[in-house]
Amino acid sequence: LIVPKDPAESTALFRHQCKKTLDPKERYQKALELLSANYFQHPESFSDVMTALFGPGAPIASALFEAGKCVLEFTQFSQTYRLPCRVESLGPGDPFYQATFWHNHLFNPNIPGDAQILSFKPDWTGAVADPAP
Repeated sequence: LIVPKDPAESTALFRHQCKKTLDPKERYQKALELLSANYFQHPESFSDVMTALFGPGAPIASALFEAGKCVLEFTQFSQTYRLPCRVESLGPGDPFYQATFWHNHLFNPNIPGDAQILSFKPDWTGAVADPAP
């Protein structure tokens, strides 16, 4: 998940929508409206830190946290990107934890209370694109 640099406003909005209705279909529709409107229209307002939510005891989350680093790899069109990242565990008091939890809760109302949220901080000096831009 990409998170705004200051996630307080979007987190409050996501939390409000989650608590507003218990109807999963209505919640899903509202989430799509929010995210497809102007949420992603201002890339400069987003942090370069990414987050991910994992179920309790997920082996991959434990392995990532223990390693403290990973390489995120993705492909768009005919270009592949490799982005080395530092991995950290976020606690419930962290604004990025809250943003990730409430964003995901819009789509899954059954997230366990002991879900794990990790952050991925890019090391841009080691980033590689193939072919080079």
